[in-house]
Amino acid sequence: MDRRRRIVLSLVACGAIAGAAAPAATATGAQHRSARAGWNGHEPAPARIRRTAHDIPEITARSYYGLGWGYGYAFAQDNLCQLADDLVTVAAQRSRYFGPDGQDSEGKNNLKSDFYYQDIIDRRTVETLLAEPYPQGPSWKARDAVRGFAAGYDRYLARTGVDNLPDARCRGAAWVRPITANDLWHRYYQLALYASSGNFLEQIVDAAPPAPTAAAASRARPGHPLRTRVTRAQLTGTTGGLGSNAIALGRDTTANGRGLLLGNPHFPWAGGRRFYQSHLRIPGELDVSGASLLGVPIVNIGHNRDVAWSHTVSTAYRFTPYELTLVPGAPTRYRYAGGTEDMSSHTVSVSVRQPDGSLGTQTHTFWRSRYGAIVRYPTALFFWTATNAYALKDANANNLRIADQWLAIDRAHSVGDIQRALSDHLAVPWVNTLAADRAGRALYADISPVPNVSNALVASCATSPVAQAVFAAAGLPVLDGSRPDCAWGQDPGTVVPGVFGPDHLPHVIRTD
Repeated sequence: MDRRRRIVLSLVACGAIAGAAAPAATATGAQHRSARAGWNGHEPAPARIRRTAHDIPEITARSYYGLGWGYGYAFAQDNLCQLADDLVTVAAQRSRYFGPDGQDSEGKNNLKSDFYYQDIIDRRTVETLLAEPYPQGPSWKARDAVRGFAAGYDRYLARTGVDNLPDARCRGAAWVRPITANDLWHRYYQLALYASSGNFLEQIVDAAPPAPTAAAASRARPGHPLRTRVTRAQLTGTTGGLGSNAIALGRDTTANGRGLLLGNPHFPWAGGRRFYQSHLRIPGELDVSGASLLGVPIVNIGHNRDVAWSHTVSTAYRFTPYELTLVPGAPTRYRYAGGTEDMSSHTVSVSVRQPDGSLGTQTHTFWRSRYGAIVRYPTALFFWTATNAYALKDANANNLRIADQWLAIDRAHSVGDIQRALSDHLAVPWVNTLAADRAGRALYADISPVPNVSNALVASCATSPVAQAVFAAAGLPVLDGSRPDCAWGQDPGTVVPGVFGPDHLPHVIRTD
């Protein structure tokens, strides 16, 4: 047996062949947690939930609302405490319930997390994106699935009662409450920002104009400490340890001439970033098995009868720092287009539990430029001084398209369909996509929101000493914020402005 054939057979043993995606077998006695009772115990539920021998929910419904309802009910049976905790985070109430000094499930300080998400709430960012017409905003199918999820979750909570929840972590907790679709959309926005603004949550909160003594010191010693060692982890806000791998093979390399996919996600087994497995079915419309990030009633990694797909963490930057040249003596005013502009400020207030158990209020002021939030990077290169500040422009800041992105992938019949779904939505926020189909084609693509910063733009606009040092160290463009011609480019036909179009992003379909 030659070496290539041994590799293929090994992958067959470990992976899933696209096209062999039959529903998982349901054990006769494994339906003890099926949800057949309706709203009052007499009306039929809008979905049927069956459990496999391994307790995986199989959800069948006649509508997207019903599918979301069944998913939300089953999910609440298994994971209510974790999602309730994550929804406390995006509601900016961690300090109220857990105190200001703890951490959220992403390891961010509670008080800083509350300030950050309260700013999103106050600016009505999610509501503004929800008001956009499809495809910039969610489709009716995605909206129905999310509304259904909230209703199913709430139905389980009402039937069980907070004081009777099986998970002791949140049994009887004041922070467990019924949820709404709006709560879930805030959760999805959190997920969209995971590899960009969300990574810099604490650094955005930490950004503040320099004190007079610090401003005087920076004027006395102009420039930046360019000898500071710059790492990609500092520039992306990541600490490492998370990633994934996948292998997609075409018909030229498989024993049966079909596509073959090995997906190996590396996200955690516990906490807010774990996956939840399910099988979702609307007869004649949708039939997909796989795993989803918590709270998302749509499969993110999985397979249907025709195609299988997985994701790996992309190395593309999803943001661009803009270097602002400040007006002397005015650290919140910067130069732009031959004139000057003032930064905007917004002060948020959050409830904070005091040591004696009473509630107090703390406030924080955020600063923003035309490019986005001012950020104090975790490296001295990007401190806010009397001469410069740095703003973060985020390609995912307008991305609430993610539910429709994976809904389109879930309904794909080929890798070509997946490529078109990626191109139409440009919403996979921070991962590559690998896929294989029953016709024996394999896909790799990083068709996703990537700032439209060309080599020519870097040559023209990333020219300061800081920009040159950062680009040389990590390939991250730091653009001149004083020049209108340093704005992100525009490709025709993109669903949102300022990102590369699909033709300018890496993708390939092969049979080998």
